Amino acid sequence: ALERAGATHLAIPCNTAHCFLSELAEWTNLPILDMIDLTIRSVFDMQVSRIGLLATDGTVKIGLYQKVIEQISKELNTRPI
Repeated sequence: ALERAGATHLAIPCNTAHCFLSELAEWTNLPILDMIDLTIRSVFDMQVSRIGLLATDGTVKIGLYQKVIEQISKELNTRPI
């Protein structure tokens, strides 16, 4: 439906919805903009050595950012504030 409407990419501006990214990728041929991966890779490109994550408890518990950060070997602070 999105492709027929003229969409060329799919953006998901919700952290929690990224839990379903692989299922969504099976549902569409559109490239999906992964905001978590794009955010962390942008920080990595800036050569930041320590990253603090300001997020809801649910986002932290799901571990979406942690997984991407661990892939690029960065330290993550998930202590509550």
